[in-house]
Amino acid sequence: MTMSRERWQRIDDLFAAALEIEPSARDAWLTAQCAGDTELLAHVRRLLRRAEEAEVVLGDSVTRYASDILESLGGEAVADEALAAGTRIGPYRLIREVGRGGMGTVYLAERADAEFEKRVALKLVRRGMDTEDVLLRFRFERQILASLEHPSIARLYDGGAAPDGRPYLVMEYIEGEPITRYAETHGLGIDERLRLFGDVCDAVAFAHRSLVVHRDIKPSNILIDAAGSPKLLDFGIARLLDPSAPDTGPVTRTGLRLLTPEYASPEQRHGLPVTTATDVYSLGLVLYELLTGTRADPDRLRRPSTVAGNDAWRRRLRGDLDTIILRALAEDPERRYASADQLADDIDRHLQQLPVHARGESMRYRAGRFIRRHRGVVAAAALIVLSLVSGLGVALWQAGQAARERDEANRERARAEQVSEFVLGLFGSSDPLRPEAGDTMRVRAVVEHGADRVRAELAGQPQLQAQMLTMLGRVFRNLGQYSRAEELIGEAIVLAGDNPLYAREHVEATAALADLALRRREYARLDSLASAVVSSYEDADWPVDVTYVNNVSLLAIARDGLGNYDEARQRHEQALELASTLGDTAVSTRASMLNNYAVHLHQLGEYAQAEPLMRQSLELARSIYGSRHVGLVSDLNNLASAIHYQGRHDEAEPVYREAIEIARDAYGPDHPYVAQFQENLATLYADMGRYEDAAPLYREALRVALLEPEGLRLANLRRNYALNLHATGQLDEAEAMLRASLEGFRRELGDDHLYPALARTSLGRTLTEAGHPAEALPLLRAALGVIEREFPSDHWRVHHVRGEIGRALALLGDYTQAEPMLLQSHTTLAAARGENDHLTRDMRSYLHRMYTELQRIDEAAAFAPAPR
Repeated sequence: MTMSRERWQRIDDLFAAALEIEPSARDAWLTAQCAGDTELLAHVRRLLRRAEEAEVVLGDSVTRYASDILESLGGEAVADEALAAGTRIGPYRLIREVGRGGMGTVYLAERADAEFEKRVALKLVRRGMDTEDVLLRFRFERQILASLEHPSIARLYDGGAAPDGRPYLVMEYIEGEPITRYAETHGLGIDERLRLFGDVCDAVAFAHRSLVVHRDIKPSNILIDAAGSPKLLDFGIARLLDPSAPDTGPVTRTGLRLLTPEYASPEQRHGLPVTTATDVYSLGLVLYELLTGTRADPDRLRRPSTVAGNDAWRRRLRGDLDTIILRALAEDPERRYASADQLADDIDRHLQQLPVHARGESMRYRAGRFIRRHRGVVAAAALIVLSLVSGLGVALWQAGQAARERDEANRERARAEQVSEFVLGLFGSSDPLRPEAGDTMRVRAVVEHGADRVRAELAGQPQLQAQMLTMLGRVFRNLGQYSRAEELIGEAIVLAGDNPLYAREHVEATAALADLALRRREYARLDSLASAVVSSYEDADWPVDVTYVNNVSLLAIARDGLGNYDEARQRHEQALELASTLGDTAVSTRASMLNNYAVHLHQLGEYAQAEPLMRQSLELARSIYGSRHVGLVSDLNNLASAIHYQGRHDEAEPVYREAIEIARDAYGPDHPYVAQFQENLATLYADMGRYEDAAPLYREALRVALLEPEGLRLANLRRNYALNLHATGQLDEAEAMLRASLEGFRRELGDDHLYPALARTSLGRTLTEAGHPAEALPLLRAALGVIEREFPSDHWRVHHVRGEIGRALALLGDYTQAEPMLLQSHTTLAAARGENDHLTRDMRSYLHRMYTELQRIDEAAAFAPAPR
């Protein structure tokens, strides 16, 4: 019997509501709701009986349970046959199905438009599972994968929607075997298995440092590729850690928990909050199976050494490895390893025959470890000691040395645990570096609370305080709260002081301040801070890493801002070369270096040379983050700008809009990035003559900029907005805005810099138009001196200022000097920026007015305003 839609909806509503009622009162409530409809009551009771079982298997077996339930109710299961080879999904061509799980089917696919040849895994929501909850979870998986860039985590390449609207993800395709099967088929020994497992722990620890808990670690989600390297897959039910709620992110409407029961932690099975300890437990189960060949039974957990397959392996597992695994599998999360890093560290210590932290610190145990590591030395020492009457003194010395070693180990462990517990306790489940729209205030409150905890709980530990305050300062920086960021990072620098033991903390905090100076466009300060970071690395002979490369690039940007373009180019090229030495794990750094170099070219007016570098940077960013991610916004904005200033206005507009939409979705409307991108779009509209469209964007950008005024940033915005006011005839408002802009530029950069020169040009132009050419001339001539020094003599910027000087001279009656200046300016601007550019139109208008006043009618007609 096929059930009607209305009947189905009634059953589903009662089932969902019943799950929210205490089990002891549930049946009486349900009986009353069914009001004598025995068939309805039976259907819902049947679903409720299955709910507890489905709750623990839904992650892997949802299709089977959905089919069973549908059939038991007289309905029909939704068919989801594998799509045929050759089917197109977006730009991808399916090759074959390679797997299916609770939410989606995975296909081997290849790019169908020949853009690249590498095969990929395409995960498509299964037909019949495209409910609101599942679609939300799918989007959440994509968000998490986009934030994880690690060689042992399968990478996200792309995503989109299939023709029928179902979303899909495109990921790195791994040809490999589950870790347990790989170990068996390749005959790996215990040490080889432990080293392989250590690499898995590194990947999980990286996810934890990114505030992501996987929640579904099992052998089938850990594939070993042909090179023998592990890849962690399937973050489909991952979680971000959140201090304010036990389990944020997408959940099913009925509250069913998604997990694989055989590898689930006790807290998952009981519906309790998850932490990094959840993944540690699952790692323990994988390690148990990897070393014994037997799946652990959490309800009747036996020591691994008692179930291993042969005597040799049982002897090897007895002791350290038993203890390590059982600590990872402790029922109470507080008794487990606090992090995957700690688990990996104990495995590494065992491989080196060092004391493992899980065994405690007994003298007998440490001595046994020492003897195993140094059998020959200990044997020789024993002979010497036996021959000496003073042997007791030697033994006492050794005991003291061991105690000191133990105390140092205790301090190290306590320090590591304190950092881990602090970070987890603070952030729990939200990602403060990429807050969701509308969530900024909550994240700010969390970080403020974190700063208070740093001062209170880490008092007397300046090194840890410096690390934590720098991290919190970076969070505020990303939220656009620059003043608060500087306060916290400044505290970190004071705490690190000049203590050589805290040199790294001091440099990291200085690097954070340098990045803050960049965002505020404080170029002199940026130059000083980035130089200090680079010098610290070079003086200490530290190896090249991302921090060093970033600060070489920041130094280049500072030199750009200060007008030292030749030195800036050398530094940009150095940063690009250094980034290429960091390997495949630093793709985002290389993308940033390409982008920064392209911006350097853009500032010099080399827009056509900048554009391909910007496109290359954007493609690298897309390979990391996917097609719509906050990590793309700077690249999109800069590419739009390069297109814009080549005169391709219609092509630039949608790229600017994409940057604005992504930034607004990620950061909310009050973030400096959103304001900056709106300003750039407004400038595009002004260049197109769409002044009315530009005005509200300029006003909104100015509103945000005034929330936390920044020197150069605000000065530049005021200049651009003033140009729009000038174009719409609001000359008094434009003049006031330009005077404020010029003062801001002079305060930050002095008088002899390009930016104040540009502001003087704009102010002089407005004064001339307002009928004050005598006041305008000294401003324009001062600007020309700087611009002639910065640009070649035939550059359009030089001739634009000369044209404005010509306009002022014409109004003062000096036509002899004015005419050649205006004619040359018009010719140069038309060639460089096009006949329809607003600056070219201005010069045409000036010439038309001048010739009209001189009653040179034919020449006036030649420069009549062109139709638009």
